[in-house]
Amino acid sequence: MTTICLRYRIKEERVADELEELSRLYSDMLARIPGTLTYDTFVLEDNTVVAIISGDMPPQAVRELESFKKYSTGLADHTVDTPIRVECLEEFSLATPRVSP
Repeated sequence: MTTICLRYRIKEERVADELEELSRLYSDMLARIPGTLTYDTFVLEDNTVVAIISGDMPPQAVRELESFKKYSTGLADHTVDTPIRVECLEEFSLATPRVSP
C-alpha cells in the first residue's frame, strides 16, 4: 500500500472555495476509483492543509479524473505556497469503533 502526504496553505479568503472543491473531488473519487482509497484532509488553524492519501488504487487513477484535473488546475488560485508531496511510511495506526453521543 502506498501512502502519500501533501501539505499546502490556503489563502484565507479561499478556504470555503477550497473545501467545496475538495468535497466535489471526494464525491467523484468515491464513485469512480477502483480498489481501496483513504483520503483524509485536515485544515489547521493557519489554513494549512494536510492530506494523507493511501490505498491500493492504481497511481494514475486519481490523476485521470476530470474532477482532479479541474481541482489541480485551480489549486494555484487557492494556495499561498506550492503543495509539497512526501511519501510516508506508516509506523502506527489505530482505529476504534465510533460511538454516537
